Amino acid sequence: MVVEKNKKKQFIKAEANRLGFSHIGFTIPHPPDHFPVFDEWVKNGRAAEMGYLSRADTMVKRQTPELLMPECQTIISLTLPYFPSKPQSLVAGQAQVAAYAVGIDYHLIIPQKLTKLMEAYKLQFMQSDFEYKIFTDSAPILERYFAQKAGLGWIGKNTNLIIPGFGSYFFLAEIFISDFIEPEAPIVNDYCGNCTRCVEACPTDCILPNRTLDAKKCISYITIESKSDIPSDIQEKLNGWAFGCDICQQVCPWNIRFGQHETIPEFNPIGSLPILDISHEIQLSQNSFQEKYKNSPILRAKFSGFLRNLKAVWRNITNK
Repeated sequence: MVVEKNKKKQFIKAEANRLGFSHIGFTIPHPPDHFPVFDEWVKNGRAAEMGYLSRADTMVKRQTPELLMPECQTIISLTLPYFPSKPQSLVAGQAQVAAYAVGIDYHLIIPQKLTKLMEAYKLQFMQSDFEYKIFTDSAPILERYFAQKAGLGWIGKNTNLIIPGFGSYFFLAEIFISDFIEPEAPIVNDYCGNCTRCVEACPTDCILPNRTLDAKKCISYITIESKSDIPSDIQEKLNGWAFGCDICQQVCPWNIRFGQHETIPEFNPIGSLPILDISHEIQLSQNSFQEKYKNSPILRAKFSGFLRNLKAVWRNITNK
């Protein structure tokens, strides 16, 4: 039986690597002891306008992940690398987008890969009663917590999961399966040490001491999720970011030293990204915006939000 379980783990890791996933770990669907931190974060209003995070039904599922799949015996945590970010020297009239958004939207890529992985697993081990559910930023799961428990990395001071010797430029995904596979040893060490580069580099001081952040101050939240006008004090600190922000990752020593890894072709930059020509972009109609970015994460900001961001960056860079 142990040999069979090891074969299953080895097969999943090998097949996932073949599909482009860089790190794969296994853990059990237990109540996360990190939940009180998340609960306090929500109660303190740190989620800003993201009301879906505080809904009663989603809060219960984050606290009790078995509710997402009662048959689940194992949670598989996986990482898929994306194109690494490099600091950009912008000139007047230019804006930039976060590295994760330079290629095709990961929501269009990862579910297909996870399904292929699980269908190959079912075929390999001929299990007619095998059940699974796949997730990628699509369910109320404390993803970074379970990735840490699965032995992938630790939650850094910038709130990102960081993998030793690899960095943090990757997407997280999970598969809940009805098979039991031996869990990995969790990472318990804090490899951030005394480093505070991310905290010091954040232009809006959004990073909090308990490894959470205040969304109301976060450039990524403001330029992607928020539907409100950008506060004037934040506008002055956008640093050219029109969609997302990578500053806390760009200054992280783990990314500087180890973050230049390969990624799948779908995540390679499309066109001139991550650089945007504001004068050109601001002339797009809503239809042309939808067409140009139809497979891009940039659509998440919606046409109105994208224009709002570009105008804010334009005012700052040109001092208008």
